[in-house]
Amino acid sequence: MIRAHASGLGRLVRCPGSFEPAKFTPNTGGVRQTNRATEEGIAAHHLADALWHGQDPGDTAPNGVVYDPAMRAHVAEYIAKLGELAQDDAWFERKETYQINGIVEVVNKLDFATFCDEQRIVDVVDFKYGYRIVQPYDNWQLLSYGFQFIKSHQRAHDAFRKLRLTIYQPRGAHSGGAWRSVELSSDEVAARYSELSEAIKLLGADDTRRTGEHCAYCPKLPTCGAARSAGQNAVDVSLNTDEIEELESSLLELEILNLRRAKTHVEERLNAMEELARARLARGEKFRRFRLDRSKPRTIWKDDVDFDLLELLTGVTMYSKKPGHSSTSRKARRTVYACGAKYNANKRASGTSRGRRRRRSNEDFWT
Repeated sequence: MIRAHASGLGRLVRCPGSFEPAKFTPNTGGVRQTNRATEEGIAAHHLADALWHGQDPGDTAPNGVVYDPAMRAHVAEYIAKLGELAQDDAWFERKETYQINGIVEVVNKLDFATFCDEQRIVDVVDFKYGYRIVQPYDNWQLLSYGFQFIKSHQRAHDAFRKLRLTIYQPRGAHSGGAWRSVELSSDEVAARYSELSEAIKLLGADDTRRTGEHCAYCPKLPTCGAARSAGQNAVDVSLNTDEIEELESSLLELEILNLRRAKTHVEERLNAMEELARARLARGEKFRRFRLDRSKPRTIWKDDVDFDLLELLTGVTMYSKKPGHSSTSRKARRTVYACGAKYNANKRASGTSRGRRRRRSNEDFWT
């Protein structure tokens, strides 16, 4: 039995060629690097869990992130909305699994799910605290949560007529607001489940590759031709600015924020690739269009970090100061400084005959 996580099902359905059955790990598809936004998301979920169960969350999450006023306000809005939706048997921060075709066991960690008997609607809500926009439309992670709840909840399984998938993302700038939903009929839900089932049957036999959000953690991304083509297409499209006057202000704002994020990611990737190329060139590998410029250092220090601070933090002396040897060297430095000052003064006065005479008198020194 292959064990998969709901977050990886989108890649399985859309890009089956990126999988090898023997190495089927769609939950990560690579190593996820933690960052500030991720840690804040974990903290926000801890805060939500405490408030949902009526507990005192304190001031700091278990991962060390402090609950700031903005986070408290966002989570309070989230809990209030869930309170309006929740029925007696609602699920909150619950981990469940289901099997498909006896081949894959899907692991789901639902933020919230409930069934309203009166309206016959299954509500699934996913709390996203990051900045990268997540949509409820065609979201296989949310669909998997819905499949899990319907399979496990007998009343919902027998009577539901709609599945409502909702994303709550308070910090992601989106023209649709922080709460975004999509509704599917029971027939549409059945069709999406059949689509997933068919994709799993073809696992290992279909080598089609398609790009999308699922590419973010794919282990085959560096060698994927489809991804390289899509990246070049994005560059080509970004060169066209003829239509921007037609953008509404909300869409203009969204476009600017998206392009800023894209610029940051592209610069980070470019820097990492250039550093790798330098390392390979230093080892003697050949590139057709690149060569190693040894006059430029590879290490770039941040402005607020100096050698004295590094020595204080690590106990390792990063450099040694060269002692002065004689009064002659100090005199030479003063002479250079004086001549330099005189030379600069001559440049300012170069428009006069006096300035030209002074400049000629110093030519021997500077040449």
